[in-house]
Amino acid sequence: ENINLFIPVGLGKKAITVHKDAILKREGMSFVYITKKNIVEVKPLKLGEAVGNRFIVLNGLLKNNEVVIKGNERLRPGQEVKVIRKKN
Repeated sequence: ENINLFIPVGLGKKAITVHKDAILKREGMSFVYITKKNIVEVKPLKLGEAVGNRFIVLNGLLKNNEVVIKGNERLRPGQEVKVIRKKN
């Protein structure tokens, strides 16, 4: 029996990631909706590799951006939303 084992070498890197459910694709581009004062706006993204159920964001998001994960398929830029935060 054979097994492939990947062992990380070196220190881990810190990166901004986004949940895969937040990502929308249209015309070959990836983007997400972020909220600002309960109004959504579109943010195009450049994505890196997948890590579990998330993608590394190479460009397009800032550390504190709040991203819409559920119901994002029907949103339009400038639409008002109600933010519901997941309880830890």
